[in-house]
Amino acid sequence: MTILEAGELSIPHVKARQRSEIQISESVFSHAETEETLLTISFRLKSATTWAEASHEIAWWQHKLPRRDLTSVAQSPFQSIHTLEIRDLQSVSRISGSNWEVKFDRVQGYLISWISSDVELLQPDSHTGAAIRPSFWRAPTDNDVPISLPYWRRFGLDNITSQLRSLKIIKDEKTGVAKVTTHTFLSPPILAWGYNVHTIYSIHPSGSISVEVKLQPTGSFPKTIPRVGLDLSLPKVLDEITWLGPGPGESYPDKCRSQKIGIWSKTVPELQVAYEVPQENGNRMDTRWMTITRAVGAGIKVTGGAVSTEKKGTEFQWGASRHTAASLEAARHPCDLVEEDATLLRLNAEVSGVGSAACGPGVSAEFEVQCREMSFSFLLEPIGL
Repeated sequence: MTILEAGELSIPHVKARQRSEIQISESVFSHAETEETLLTISFRLKSATTWAEASHEIAWWQHKLPRRDLTSVAQSPFQSIHTLEIRDLQSVSRISGSNWEVKFDRVQGYLISWISSDVELLQPDSHTGAAIRPSFWRAPTDNDVPISLPYWRRFGLDNITSQLRSLKIIKDEKTGVAKVTTHTFLSPPILAWGYNVHTIYSIHPSGSISVEVKLQPTGSFPKTIPRVGLDLSLPKVLDEITWLGPGPGESYPDKCRSQKIGIWSKTVPELQVAYEVPQENGNRMDTRWMTITRAVGAGIKVTGGAVSTEKKGTEFQWGASRHTAASLEAARHPCDLVEEDATLLRLNAEVSGVGSAACGPGVSAEFEVQCREMSFSFLLEPIGL
């Protein structure tokens, strides 16, 4: 994020029950950039008081400025002189390049390992064996317990199983990209509904991975679900996160106005919100990009693709933790939480709001996640390697 222009505004003395207008220089609105440009106004204390230091922020406001049309088409970032190799073993397919390797489990149909420059970026999850897997579940909040949680459990959303229907690996000789296409059926045991999931992993010669997921519910499926996205398992040493989006605190569709768009950095433990009763926490909304790295800067950069709903843009949601949804749900106190020996990253296309059903109404319909046909995508790039 680059500061294009900055300055101070003179504020006249405003008496109680009165208002005043402040003129903003027209030059501020002349910054027509091809990238997203934000006007941010921050109201801060001029002098220290008994309750706050000087420059303490009292209020803020942000406004998106219009973008300038592109005059040229940018070149694809995936052009590379390197080539990749595909090797099929009995139960594992290996796709490798000059300094990286990606493995797929041919039995489950899931990506299970990603190594770049001898640095492990993705690893098998200790519970599912998959490094990347579609997911519709999150730990319940206190507000979910009265209404949403019984409904979601009745449809088995907390116990989804996976069946591989097909897996194909094709290399495009023109672009050098390997495409791994899988069809899996995700469903709860016994119940007569599920998701047909078509996933395309595009493995580029540079070592980048784009993941496109297409979902189609079948049978007597629920009307609403907790979330739609991917669960990723990373080594525990990847625990420093920087992102461009609302922050620095958590945000949900119906709980996000208090967060300011900017570039923020936190470690995985710092992302957690220590509620008295452990529950779902730490989601971040409308993220433009994020990086998750080791202390030396090596790791992964994530950007989102378009979502096939009424939502526009490529912003995505995410959360990172040491705790599984099952651990959060089972714990009655923070001391009961059991940490995983991994960094658990959730990349979300949609997440349900939190509502107030513990003491009031549930989640408003506009903030619910509908169970419907949709698609979404993410791009994973190795950085600092």
